[in-house]
Amino acid sequence: ASAPAAATQPAPAPGQPARRPTHGREELTVTATLTRSDLARATQTEALKMPGLERVAENLVPLLARAMRRLLRREVTVAGEPIVFTNWEQALADAGRARLLRLGMAPLPGQAAVAFSDELVDILVEHLFGSNGRLYRTPGEAPRAPGHTETRIAARLQEHLRDAWRDAWAPVFPLTPSADGALGEPELFAAPHDAVLGFTLTLS
Repeated sequence: ASAPAAATQPAPAPGQPARRPTHGREELTVTATLTRSDLARATQTEALKMPGLERVAENLVPLLARAMRRLLRREVTVAGEPIVFTNWEQALADAGRARLLRLGMAPLPGQAAVAFSDELVDILVEHLFGSNGRLYRTPGEAPRAPGHTETRIAARLQEHLRDAWRDAWAPVFPLTPSADGALGEPELFAAPHDAVLGFTLTLS
């Protein structure tokens, strides 16, 4: 009579723990390691599946144009560019010397960052008050420190954007955005590689 053959377990793969004997079923443990690039690709994929954001951007264009017409009492055209996926470091580089402000997103957590070009604020001051050319800058000239008038106009512009932003979100999700003032320390607002969804509006 021959002895019964002993049951053997296959050798574990390198880096994998040995399997415990089982009775009638296999127990599998799967371990996955996600890198930063994996997460970035996953975030981008999910972002591209969010048609609600595209709708918000489309809604915002005519709403902001209407608000700017009321502010300036003249015809204003607003053009929107497609939503882009980037990171915070690149978004800051793209903003350059623009004025950065914070927009609350209640009841959603966190805030949105808004960038107003200095040229935009200067043009608004020219149209509203006139300046005899004192706000004109030659190409390449560094921006001057904003005065009281420029600061007030930037705050007023932010308020109009806040209201248009709220109305643009209304068909998608009810927001109560707030104008939270200047973004004083951009490097603390988000980590360099945090995902950012942004879009650009041009007024003319």
